[in-house]
Amino acid sequence: MAFDVLNVPPMAAECTRLGTEVISAAQTIGSDISVAQLEIPTILIFEFLSENNKSARTATQIAIRRAYFAAQPRTHYLLEQQQIMAIHMQGRCVCNKLQYSLHLNSPEAARTTLCHCSSCRRAFGTNYGLTAKVPLEAFKYENGSPKMYKQKNGVTREFCDSCGAYICEYGEEAADKFRYIMWGSLDEPEKVPPKGEFFCKNRPDWMPELEGVFHKREIKE
Repeated sequence: MAFDVLNVPPMAAECTRLGTEVISAAQTIGSDISVAQLEIPTILIFEFLSENNKSARTATQIAIRRAYFAAQPRTHYLLEQQQIMAIHMQGRCVCNKLQYSLHLNSPEAARTTLCHCSSCRRAFGTNYGLTAKVPLEAFKYENGSPKMYKQKNGVTREFCDSCGAYICEYGEEAADKFRYIMWGSLDEPEKVPPKGEFFCKNRPDWMPELEGVFHKREIKE
């Protein structure tokens, strides 16, 4: 019986060794796994292996996991938590007239950052803006319709016309791709913690640098 492996982007030369082990384990039980260009499978190959040879199944499973971890150390969490990675969040304005939902494939799909530019400081009324960049398709208004205001710099902000709280923003180039959600409007914002800071050249001297995240003096650096 032959099985074609479903592929995702190549991960490392370590996967070549994995292929030898996988094919060898499959052949021991009379199966032929065809790999055009060896890559980590999106489905666990051992699920296709015969129940009659559990040692081969176990060896193959271990080989897949070991190579996956070695090729991309940060992805071990993604593999272990594959079934529970997706996160579903809700958010709202102050008066609850505007309510929205956010459905992400994983926490990595959101990029929360601080921005110290003058436009964000003016809009937020404080020394920095704090937004979570998410794919447009992940964001949806569940209740109410926002009022919109477009600044001269091309940034559009959506807010509640009742309480004035604003929910998201986006530039002209990002309008059909992303939404920058106001971090504080989320019911559980801690699920998408900050990953970096922009326009650090404008950060006030009295404000400490955020540790453990990237820092850019401007947007593009």
